[in-house]
Amino acid sequence: MRYKNNGGQSREDCMKISYVLANEFKAPQKGLAAIFGCSQGTISAWNKEATYKARIYALETELEKSQKMQCTDTMEAINNHQYEQHIRYLEEEHDISGVNDIYAMDDIDEKQYEQHIKYLHNENK
Repeated sequence: MRYKNNGGQSREDCMKISYVLANEFKAPQKGLAAIFGCSQGTISAWNKEATYKARIYALETELEKSQKMQCTDTMEAINNHQYEQHIRYLEEEHDISGVNDIYAMDDIDEKQYEQHIKYLHNENK
């Protein structure tokens, strides 16, 4: 028996309804087939496809949450100045002192910053 879509709903909507009725309310596939005007095999295929889609959606949601948490943790670490010690270590290790002064914008006003940049520019000539 071929699916006829007697109710006017899209295939996707019928698949979702079938999935919910079969999994949440334990409706028998044979009964669902009679309601939707299709074979029990069609209902089985719909439920299988809907199961995969539900799993994919759950994994995508979990991945998205994980990525947001990772970005939040990284930004929190930056805001808490946890990287400053590593930056200073690298500056000392590679003898590039003074670079951290440029990044310490909170400690100097704009005029001092411009003077510092001019000084560094003239020093490198």
